[in-house]
Amino acid sequence: MASLDDVSIAGLVARRTVKDYGTYSIVNVPGFSTLSESQRVAVLAEINQQQIAPPLDVDALQSALLNLSRRSSVTPPLDEEAVREESRTRERQARKDLEENFSSFEDKVRKRRRRHGVGGNVRLRSELAQQSRMDNWIEFQFYHLGRHERMVKDIDDLKLKLNDLQTKSEAADDADFQPAAQDAQFCQESLEYAKRRLERHETLLHWIEQERILMGAEQLTSIRGAQDDQDGALKVV
Repeated sequence: MASLDDVSIAGLVARRTVKDYGTYSIVNVPGFSTLSESQRVAVLAEINQQQIAPPLDVDALQSALLNLSRRSSVTPPLDEEAVREESRTRERQARKDLEENFSSFEDKVRKRRRRHGVGGNVRLRSELAQQSRMDNWIEFQFYHLGRHERMVKDIDDLKLKLNDLQTKSEAADDADFQPAAQDAQFCQESLEYAKRRLERHETLLHWIEQERILMGAEQLTSIRGAQDDQDGALKVV
């Protein structure tokens, strides 16, 4: 793939669009998905340098997503504490699985990342205290990729269920038509809600991947800086 010069990078950044969600913003760059990882790093570094969006943390983003769910008129709001407890439970179970069979867990992480086309190397540590910031972020991304897969499966299951209910509704006699139609309507609403949840979660995944790329670039710069310092010290000696 051709390299990007400063002019090309500036052109891509100038064509960006920014969606402001109040507590965070999402930046979309035309053609970003077609760039190589090194080109993405260059574009994201330029965007970061211009300070387009304020710093974002996971808690703020989760809170914003929950607030969006509360405004839904079709389905009841999510129980924020229940969502957090579910997240903590899954995290504990994932860590337990990792410690019991680390090599299998690490292989599972790699396979899931390949399914989603996520780049970067995976070298996790069996001991949590030994993991780097990048290692922790990769586990965080792995968890949310798993959530994405479950959401997609839920949508597929709802589509099958809706099709079955609609068929039953069409075949029902007058006495059973209204209950059958109501079941189909409820399933339709559940499906639409699941699609909105998936859309919001894809926004989160997009941000997680952008942060991983930037984190990797910062890590590489730090390693090179340390190597340069070491080489300089050897020359002095």
